[in-house]
Amino acid sequence: MKTNLKSIGAITRINFYKTTWIAYLAALLSFASSIIQIFIMYLLNTPGSSQVSEGNELILVIILAAILIPSVNFSRLMHLNGKKADFFWACAINYVIFSAALSLIILVLNLTIDRMMSPVVELLDIIDIFGWTGSGIIFAFFRQFAFYLLLGVALHTLTAIQTFWWGWVVDLIIAAIISVFIPIPMLRKLLIDFFYLIIFNPNPIAHIGTCLLLAAGIYALNIPILSRKKI
Repeated sequence: MKTNLKSIGAITRINFYKTTWIAYLAALLSFASSIIQIFIMYLLNTPGSSQVSEGNELILVIILAAILIPSVNFSRLMHLNGKKADFFWACAINYVIFSAALSLIILVLNLTIDRMMSPVVELLDIIDIFGWTGSGIIFAFFRQFAFYLLLGVALHTLTAIQTFWWGWVVDLIIAAIISVFIPIPMLRKLLIDFFYLIIFNPNPIAHIGTCLLLAAGIYALNIPILSRKKI
């Protein structure tokens, strides 16, 4: 896949603001709504009450961006003579930056607002629920980063394959696997063990490594997807 660094940079910038403003707006509105609810609960002084942390609302950014970029920006950029290889690498940069920024912001909010409000309102934060802070702040940052990166590239890839007939087949296979694995104890345990590795793994190195390897493997599936002639 031949690439052009200037083109990659340009596509990366476009992906950050074209259509993705919808992701920012949705996350901002959810964040503001959560802050207002927390503030009201704080004023009412109701110890023992709980709510999802405001920082978790920001995860909407990477979720929606990973859907909008391949479904809207790809066709637009290709019609502007963009290169598929450049789009591939540009998107990878986008998700790395999204993941790092979200990880940092959510961690800062967890250590400031969430801690300040804890005597009155119990804020349920993803990094506490999943036990990612147990190994220290640095590992908590990289655990989040790896997980958000995996989430972003997985959603990007699933969105990208919907332009193929077999994309729908993959959706049906995933739904079938979940439907079959859940009722059968042995298979259910395999499913639980898989999610345990990428979410609740107590070993931070194993957790980060597993998420990054899965992210790389899943995102590599975009290479044959982008090789198609039809846009």
